[in-house]
Amino acid sequence: MKMNRFRDWKILTKILSISVATIVLLVLGVLLYVLPYMEKHLMAEKIQGTKAVVDVAYAVLQSNLSEVKSGKLTLEQAQENALKTIADLRYHGSEYFWVNDLDTKILMHPRTELIGKTQNENKDPNGKRIFVEFVNVSKEKGEGVVDYMWAKPGASKPVPKVSYVKLMKEWGWVVGSGIYVDDVKTLMYKMNWQIVGGQVLPARLASAFASPA
Repeated sequence: MKMNRFRDWKILTKILSISVATIVLLVLGVLLYVLPYMEKHLMAEKIQGTKAVVDVAYAVLQSNLSEVKSGKLTLEQAQENALKTIADLRYHGSEYFWVNDLDTKILMHPRTELIGKTQNENKDPNGKRIFVEFVNVSKEKGEGVVDYMWAKPGASKPVPKVSYVKLMKEWGWVVGSGIYVDDVKTLMYKMNWQIVGGQVLPARLASAFASPA
């Protein structure tokens, strides 16, 4: 069957056809540009928040370093005091900090069985050596972000997690904290389907009426 040229279509058909095309373009624009921008913005906010709390823990280290320089504490006393103080810090209810050295040995962690052990082979399900990455980022940049997959406490399925780490050069210590970001991925997935699903019916109706006579 020979297709009618667009200029030969009825006015209503033309309007509805343009409407369908507009809906498709809008949906593509949202999916390809708007949602990725939103995800990037939400992730940046979470990372910035984690950086802020790590800065607080880092300040504890610097404060104790100052006590050593002033002669008020010995190095051993200052380091012990710093680790104890950071161990007691919490935010968002249960989020915690850890401290490791440049050999990936854990100096402080809520999971006390890890203390004193190196974590060179501590890998996420994708094979990323997590603590090695913490050390590498700290050495290269002084501080930064490491993303990886890890299961939440009490769960077995790994989910996206992001940690912020910062190096204290004087002691060769890395202090860090991490947050799970699977809620961002879940939100983006949900919005994807809501947007697509919300436009399917209008597009189908418009397409049905838009068939050229």
